[in-house]
Amino acid sequence: MRLYIGNLPYGLDDERLGIIFAIYSPSRPRVIRDDAGNSKGFGFLDMPDEAGEAAIKEMDGFEVEGRQLRVAQAHDKPKGNQHVNFRS
Repeated sequence: MRLYIGNLPYGLDDERLGIIFAIYSPSRPRVIRDDAGNSKGFGFLDMPDEAGEAAIKEMDGFEVEGRQLRVAQAHDKPKGNQHVNFRS
């Protein structure tokens, strides 16, 4: 299961993200960064389904450096431009 972790402190790196979720046996912790290397305030983790469900229940709202994390199951990003503009 892939988890979305939002509202991350901007100084948090991949390693620390993995440490925060260590009891759930995460793999591939990744904080998403912009072209300048600055955190965008969210990231992703992979973990077994059962551990992922527990992490969502137990870590959503957990405070890190004064910020409440948002933890949810990640969804695949739509491929291509699926936005439809109905302007006249």
